[in-house]
Amino acid sequence: MSTRVPKVQYVDSREIDHFQKDHGYVIYHWYMNQYRDYPSEQEALRKHLAHLGFEVPHAAKASSDDEDLKAYEDP
Repeated sequence: MSTRVPKVQYVDSREIDHFQKDHGYVIYHWYMNQYRDYPSEQEALRKHLAHLGFEVPHAAKASSDDEDLKAYEDP
């Protein structure tokens, strides 16, 4: 009788890191989408991630004030 040895497949640690980062990105945006009407929940998640050492990018605020546009006009 011969015993069959299962084939072992090794995964590069860089692939695992990439998968974890992608998964974290998807989960973060899913959570923020679930609580899009609750800014306090979103802020709580941002503070929690900052406490864990993760930096969360914030969206830039848009302004349609004419005064702001005058500051960026060419002379």
